[in-house]
Amino acid sequence: MERNSISDEIDSTERIAELAGVFSDPTRVKIVFLLGRESGGASTMDICTRLGLYQPRISSHLAILLKHKIVSVSERGRQRIYSVNPKAYSFLRGLSDVTSDRAIKKRVASRGALKEVRANSEIRQCRSCYDHLAGVAGVKLLQDMLKLGWLLEEEDEGGEEENSKILYKLTERGSSSFRERGVDIDRATKSTSRKFAYGCLDWTERAPHLGGSLGKEVLDSIISSCIVARKKGTRALRIAKPISSWMK
Repeated sequence: MERNSISDEIDSTERIAELAGVFSDPTRVKIVFLLGRESGGASTMDICTRLGLYQPRISSHLAILLKHKIVSVSERGRQRIYSVNPKAYSFLRGLSDVTSDRAIKKRVASRGALKEVRANSEIRQCRSCYDHLAGVAGVKLLQDMLKLGWLLEEEDEGGEEENSKILYKLTERGSSSFRERGVDIDRATKSTSRKFAYGCLDWTERAPHLGGSLGKEVLDSIISSCIVARKKGTRALRIAKPISSWMK
């Protein structure tokens, strides 16, 4: 009985050391936490969009997590859906308790952003980020554009840098859909002073919204359509109609 107990303890220790090695990369930790909050699992594109990272980078981390049985994958139509091993997730949650929830939140967002999230304020819900749409509304709008196939993520040309941006390219469907809504695609394409379309990491939501010259033209169209209105002296935008009505 005693020998079995010691053997089990050694096996457990080795597994803990193995998991600690896997979780030494911050991106893999973020993936596990994200999947732990998604009861129905998530696709590779869902994870890329939420974390604001390129698909090759996410795929390589998912392969490591699969190898160590931290995540599993299943087929759902044409998509591969990833789910987290509950025991591995609990292990990571335990580690997060040791490092303190306050410390983690501090790394995730600024104190000012956390204040707006807790209050679920107007500026969190809908605001401008420079000259494009941000906040809950901006993040949701980009996710809808990706789901409808208006935009596609471009190949990673900038390497594996942690802070690299996701770039988006316009599809034929997206081009006609944007033009129907009064978005000046030609002007956005001709801009040489900035990127055409990229994922700008949102201040409060910590997920990308649409930035670049296309993002500017989209916000201009939404304002012209009287969906949102600027408020003097603040970045908050007043929502007159649901943002989804602009998509229809």
